[in-house]
Amino acid sequence: PSSAASRSGRSRSPVVPPTGECKPFQEVLIELGGRLKLPAFVRPDGTRDDTGQFCYVRDVDANQVWSVAYQPTQTTGSGYEAIFSAGRAEFRRRDDDLDTHVEIAVSPEDDVELRRVSFSNNGATRKVLELTSYAEVVLAAKGADAAHRAFSGLFVQTEIIEGQNAILATRRARSASEKPPWMFHAMIPVAETTTAASFETDRGAFLGRAGSPACPQGIERATLGNSQGSVLDPCVAIRQKVEIAPDQVATVHIFTGVAETRDAALALIDKYRARHLAERVLELAWAHSQVIQRRLDATNAEIRMWDQLASHVVFSTPTLRAPKSIIAANKMGQSG
Repeated sequence: PSSAASRSGRSRSPVVPPTGECKPFQEVLIELGGRLKLPAFVRPDGTRDDTGQFCYVRDVDANQVWSVAYQPTQTTGSGYEAIFSAGRAEFRRRDDDLDTHVEIAVSPEDDVELRRVSFSNNGATRKVLELTSYAEVVLAAKGADAAHRAFSGLFVQTEIIEGQNAILATRRARSASEKPPWMFHAMIPVAETTTAASFETDRGAFLGRAGSPACPQGIERATLGNSQGSVLDPCVAIRQKVEIAPDQVATVHIFTGVAETRDAALALIDKYRARHLAERVLELAWAHSQVIQRRLDATNAEIRMWDQLASHVVFSTPTLRAPKSIIAANKMGQSG
């Protein structure tokens, strides 16, 4: 644990090397979808953490691209650290003279996930960055999405709310009684900016022909396409330009959430545009985790062990599987 963490009394656990599995981090991020019984709120994280919601950074002057965490560009810069602590996940990295710090937590008050991205310019020149978020929208049960992803995506509709730097998404109801939820994705710069954000809700347009999240062609374009409506393969992507003077820090808040109605989703977007809400989410997430720990009368070591066990229950992993020779020698059926 770091000295700062020890002073604050919060348990902080450095993670395995970035090329390894990041199961506890996935546990934090699936909480929001689980509350709504939507395990496929966005594309579920895989065992290598190589799918899900991402943030890309592009240095405009140097024309260099990386992601705020190891995935999906699979680079670590000159320094990289991933930390899991009570109620949050953190990623820190250094690229030349730029430090990036990402904090992720789920609000105990609303069905909202926060990603606070902070850039520190340690160089002597002004930095101009483009921050681009990206996630593939599902808004359906995991089984329905896995059975036919292309068909499932046809029912998703998207709407850009430019004045709020946000995107709404929902599924077309299949019957009068069905009430599909509304998802929102918003990127809010803390400081005032003169550059308008751009948006994309068409996955094919963002990734490009034969493209992938590791190297999307949309990152190289001057602006995103601002497509919306009924797209063949839905996603949510927002780009915001950030300028950072030497020895200064710039912060951007990225919120992803779900509400029962469009009006409720718009109300949450308006609520979380307030700059102080990000700090409130992080503090309440930590406090909520402490309340649960006290209720269970569990030690930090026990909580850490339970997190590791839970990750094996939620996500299949080859680390607990028998060797291939033993499985091949099995002549009987499965027990139970």
